[in-house]
Amino acid sequence: MRRAWLLVSLLAVLLGACGYHLSGQGPARFAGVQRLAVELLENRTTEPLIEVYLTNALRDEFARRPDYELVDTGDLADAVLQGRVHSYQEGAVAYSPTDAITEYRIALLADVQLMRADGQEILWQGQVSWQEEYRVNPDRAAQDVAERQAQQELCRRLASEIFNRIVDDF
Repeated sequence: MRRAWLLVSLLAVLLGACGYHLSGQGPARFAGVQRLAVELLENRTTEPLIEVYLTNALRDEFARRPDYELVDTGDLADAVLQGRVHSYQEGAVAYSPTDAITEYRIALLADVQLMRADGQEILWQGQVSWQEEYRVNPDRAAQDVAERQAQQELCRRLASEIFNRIVDDF
């Protein structure tokens, strides 16, 4: 019994003030942010529609969370998520024995910030990147579909990373 009490006391001391919190709880400074507007991101790349894919993925990511209500405009929101897609790169990463490309990697870099709707306070900002691979298809139409699917998956994963960083305050 004494040993169990000692173990409980030791755990209380070790975990008491170390900043432990449940994942996804978010920092206290986001109190009052319930309605969120996600603006169309700015595209500074030559890749068409990549900003639309990422914006839609961000909206979907926040819409799945019960703590946030998505609204269409900043005047209805407590906070606004905005940003820029700075870089989109595509390169070959795998080759066949005959030196033909068999797999591509795409990478995306974006700057995102979450601001109070009145513009007076930046709640979070960060630069986030992600990459995704996809296999080559000899049929050009199927290749385009595979690339578009990889872009959309890349944007879904990047949106999830952005959400996690915002609520975990990294």
